[in-house]
Amino acid sequence: MKKAFLVALLPISLVANYACTVSSEPPLTVTDAGETPDSTIPEAPPDSSRTAEAGRDTATPVDGAQTAQNPVEGFVPVRVASGAGYVDSAQWKSPALFFSVNDVTTDTLVQLLLPDTPSEFRKPAGRPLGLALNEANELLMLESSPVGRIVKVAPDGKSVTAIASSSIEEDAGVRAFDSPNDIVVRKDGVMFVTDPGYQAKTAGAVVLNRIYRVTAAGVASTIATFPGGDEPNGIALSPDESSLYVSFTSPSTALGPVPFVAKYAVAPDGTLSGRTTFASYGDRSVVDGLTTDDLGNVYVACEIGVEVYSPAGAKLGTIGVPVADRPV
Repeated sequence: MKKAFLVALLPISLVANYACTVSSEPPLTVTDAGETPDSTIPEAPPDSSRTAEAGRDTATPVDGAQTAQNPVEGFVPVRVASGAGYVDSAQWKSPALFFSVNDVTTDTLVQLLLPDTPSEFRKPAGRPLGLALNEANELLMLESSPVGRIVKVAPDGKSVTAIASSSIEEDAGVRAFDSPNDIVVRKDGVMFVTDPGYQAKTAGAVVLNRIYRVTAAGVASTIATFPGGDEPNGIALSPDESSLYVSFTSPSTALGPVPFVAKYAVAPDGTLSGRTTFASYGDRSVVDGLTTDDLGNVYVACEIGVEVYSPAGAKLGTIGVPVADRPV
């Protein structure tokens, strides 16, 4: 459990990286945050009930309400490192936590040995962003410079192997990645990648805001495009890999004018359908990184901390962090 929260709580700011410990604080309030069907895409079938491990109940509708155990009750952030720079993504790979620092001057993949010993694992690192593990326990990394691409990092960090740097578009053309941001890997090796093009925009490029499906062999296809500038950002799969969660940091009016987390149904071939709004944030926050746990609970990094939702969309709790340290 502690490892999962190390991944979820690394902030974007210049100040601190966090782990979580248990405190004696009172339980967090459980509230309802049900899904709202999207008006332009057929609604996905509802989730089936899930059986929890060790007698713990996941969210189950009861007379129209959502009930679930709060998995982060008593957890509070504890600073374990500081001064890293623009920290973007994190991935636990035993025995260490790896996280990316995307600053132009820093440009580092960092290895953090617990409790508080960071070191430069790879530098320069292509201004790294998202990190993930495949089924072979290999570390995958998204580079944003000099070109956007997916790479596999060697065990010693001294080299990388390119996996993909361009995508087949719907019109059968091929277009280079802009600056891929986040990645999640299915058990069969298929990768799902968001590309809001943040770093490319900084360089003056016109970006498409895309989601890619990438085969284990490195063939990338664009499976969703958001020309309105909707900025698909964080991405995560449900434990059974039937659902894909994507955070939209700056959605257009077409998708909804406020930041939200979308939920898609995932077909065996990796195509998406049935988008619904899983959680909506209004003016109170900006959503970023996502992850799920073995029970299917969804962890959303936002300005106030990390919010936790049941698979059915009930808000279970929040891990708060200082205002200056927005988690990603």
